[in-house]
Amino acid sequence: MSGFLRISGVVCLVAFGCQRDGDAVRDAVRARQAEWRRDVAALGREQAGLRSLLDAASTSPGGSDLAGARRRLAAELDSNRQSLADLEIAVGQVGPRIGEAAGRGADEGTRALEDESARMAASLALLREQIPTLQKEVAALAGLRGAAEGAATNNAATADRRGGE
Repeated sequence: MSGFLRISGVVCLVAFGCQRDGDAVRDAVRARQAEWRRDVAALGREQAGLRSLLDAASTSPGGSDLAGARRRLAAELDSNRQSLADLEIAVGQVGPRIGEAAGRGADEGTRALEDESARMAASLALLREQIPTLQKEVAALAGLRGAAEGAATNNAATADRRGGE
């Protein structure tokens, strides 16, 4: 009997240790998911701000050259928004995959978390890299719009002065 109890105790301690390790992996997954969701949300706010600027620039008059640039930039922003939505879905799917790996052992769970973290970091970095380019393009478009509006105002003022002469 004492041998059976000793073996049972060891199995129980090992199982408890594995459970604790699995819980630690699951806790780490939840922490990473929260971090990734914050990053996706921040990128989403930046993208939404750019879209608002583009929409504001799109409501003012402009030539066909500006219309083509607006459409192209709108398509880039739509693509960026879809990538963010896809990434948000991927963040939600990470937990079950890593949980399954953690069920096979803490080492597998940890490896799966590291792999998913590397993939998520690469995806977030790619989206972050796009923001400055989009910012410059929206600013340039808004500047072109402003220049076109300024030219129209100057032309109207010149016509008014000539009419008054």
